[in-house]
Amino acid sequence: MKRKSMIVAVLMASMLLGACGKQAETNGEKDPVVTEAPTEEATLEAEEPAGNDTKTEESAEVTKGATDNSAATGKTNNTDSSVKPESTDIKEEKSVETESQEKATPEVDVSNYLSDYKSLKSLLNMESTTSWQFGTSDSYVSNNFYLEWDKDIYSMRNDGNPSVKVYGISIGDGLEQAGKTLTANGWKDCETKGGGLFITIIGGNKYCLEFGIDGNGNVSNWYLNNWPEGDIIDYYDSLEQ
Repeated sequence: MKRKSMIVAVLMASMLLGACGKQAETNGEKDPVVTEAPTEEATLEAEEPAGNDTKTEESAEVTKGATDNSAATGKTNNTDSSVKPESTDIKEEKSVETESQEKATPEVDVSNYLSDYKSLKSLLNMESTTSWQFGTSDSYVSNNFYLEWDKDIYSMRNDGNPSVKVYGISIGDGLEQAGKTLTANGWKDCETKGGGLFITIIGGNKYCLEFGIDGNGNVSNWYLNNWPEGDIIDYYDSLEQ
């Protein structure tokens, strides 16, 4: 009986030892989980996106600020000096305006057109105006200078155009000097009361030139024609002798 009990005890001990061995083997097959500490590079890479986000936000704020300033001041950050449309437009406008003025009022001396007076219409860019001498449609004006003709006779008057001269005499010149200039060119001073009336004969044609005078004795306007009549005709007798 005792022998049998001992055999049972030995078997039970063997079974316990076998169970423990299997448990140990089972525990030994499992690899322990080891967590490695992150390296410095990994830490920097992980932190870099956050830094980029910050820079992006700062860049966006700077861009927004520049845009807001541009909207407030009307200025842009464009530093390209090769394109200046506004300045070019202004220069072009001034150039066109200057050319137009020069074209509208060129300097002309009518003494060169006493027999070719019709050319003055195009030279001075004259426009049609209401007749003031003959009642005809051939009446023109350019900046206070008037020209009108009827067949072969004409009248012209200058009421203040400084660009239109006669024998170099301009509006504002002194009458005394104007008289000397005309007599030097063959005109006769009629020496009428108040002065300013001159006559001549050129190529068989009679001409009359009369100056208006201001309070300072300067030329304020003048009138010229190639068909003198009335009392002034008597003055031509001395020229024809």
